[in-house]
Amino acid sequence: MRLIRQLAKTLKFKAIVQKETPKQKREREFLDSFDKRAEEVKAHLRDDIKLQSAKDFLDQL
Repeated sequence: MRLIRQLAKTLKFKAIVQKETPKQKREREFLDSFDKRAEEVKAHLRDDIKLQSAKDFLDQL
């Protein structure tokens, strides 16, 4: 790690830190959770778990 820092300093590389906007944060969180939701659907298709139907969900509201 020290070698990389020294090389970056020698080559005068500058690190640019970008702040994440709220919209970018929501998009990142959605994409991060997408894999989890896809695994739940796969588990449902294998009959490992039971998912609630949209009609049942709306009836609860």
